[in-house]
This record gives sequence, C-alpha cells and structure tokens, in this order.
Amino acid sequence: MQIYWCSVFILPDAIIKEIEKLIRGFLWCQGDLKRGKAKVHWDDVCLPKDEGGLGIKRLKSWNTALMSSLLWRLMTAKHSLWVQWTNEHKLAGRNIWEIGINSNASWSWRKLMQIRPLIRKFFVYQVGNGQTAYVWFDSWCNIGPLVDIIPIDEIVNDGFYKYDRVCDVIGSNGAVWLMDWMQRYPELQSITFPIFSDQDDRLYWKGCDATLHTGSVARIWESILPRVPRVNWLKWFGLIRVS
Repeated sequence: MQIYWCSVFILPDAIIKEIEKLIRGFLWCQGDLKRGKAKVHWDDVCLPKDEGGLGIKRLKSWNTALMSSLLWRLMTAKHSLWVQWTNEHKLAGRNIWEIGINSNASWSWRKLMQIRPLIRKFFVYQVGNGQTAYVWFDSWCNIGPLVDIIPIDEIVNDGFYKYDRVCDVIGSNGAVWLMDWMQRYPELQSITFPIFSDQDDRLYWKGCDATLHTGSVARIWESILPRVPRVNWLKWFGLIRVS
C-alpha cells in the first residue's frame, strides 16, 4: 500500500513518521513500539547490509526515488497519455528544469517540482543529432547545464533563444556563441563538444560511479541514498551458524 502511494504523492512528513513508527514497533517489539526498546538508531538500521544495516528502506528516500521516476518518464515516455497531458498543460513548451513553482499549482505538482535540485545532476544527454537536448538547461557536455554558468537573461539579451537545442548553437566546428563569453566564463573553454550523428539524442541516468543507465527506480534509489563506508566484517557474516 505504501509503495503505491509513494509512487503517486510526496507523502507528508507526519504520515512517514507514523508508518516508520509501525515498522520500528514490529522490529523491536513485535507490536506497538515501547519506549526504550529500540537498541539501534533507525538511520543505522536502514543502511544497506554491506554498510552495517538491515537494508530496510527509509520511507522518505524511497518516496523521493519513486517520484523521481515520474520526472524520468516525463522526459522519456513521450507516448504516455500522462506525459502528453503534462507537456500540454503544465510545461506548455518550457523546459522541466527552468519552470517555476506556481502557488496555484496542485500540492502534488509543487512537491514533484521541489525534488528537482536533488536529482538534476543525474540526468545527462548523450548527443546524437542534437535536436532534443536543450543547450542551456540540459546536461549534454562535461561541465553540466550552461545556464548554471551563464545567466539566462544574458543569453537572451545576446541574441540567443531561451529554448535553443544543441544543434541550434553547436556546429561541427564547435560553438557559435560570442567570443567575449570565453573571457567572462573561462569554464566554457573546457567543454568537450559532441560529435553529431543521425541518431536521436539519448537521455541517461548517470550514477555515482559515472556509469550511464536508464532511470529505473532501483538506479535512482541507489544514487540518492546517503552512503557510509562498507563494513569489513560482512564477508564473515555468512559463515556464522546457530548451534
């Protein structure tokens, strides 16, 4: 039941607290949680097994991973009815990373938009023909979204379109932006420009180990989970036998 609702809404903190209270009660007391019965901090219990925990998922992080998969679908599942409706009525031709959070929007949409800063760095494009990735807002090069370096107002004032695609600005010989940008923003000099092809641009989830994958819930969960060093006694755990 909680997996279903975590896939639809960002759960209120009070609800998450009550659900995890039930889980802790089952673990330590086989019923209602009693004061003083918990022997290990809940954060430690929820660590992966190879990091010394029991591998129980923290509900807040799991909720974020499930909802993040909706953002992945929004950018990849173009034939989905929900995606088409959202693009038409919510985005209206704008980029998902730059739209503001309207106070009149639904609570669930506002909450979905609030998790963008947490996961944006994991969304990267592998450029093919350059016709899908937004040159200013998407991560298509080695220095990340260019709008994080060059203010969007300056981009527009210098004659570029806010929603330019990579193929509109980047040519076979490099970028066509202004030369004085190279002096004002020296980071631009380190860009590795893509080699264009006839293939469509492809969106990937870039894991913490820099490998590229599709944005599955398992991959997202693995990326956003707070990590601690692995324990050195795990390999001996399987050798323990109860007499």
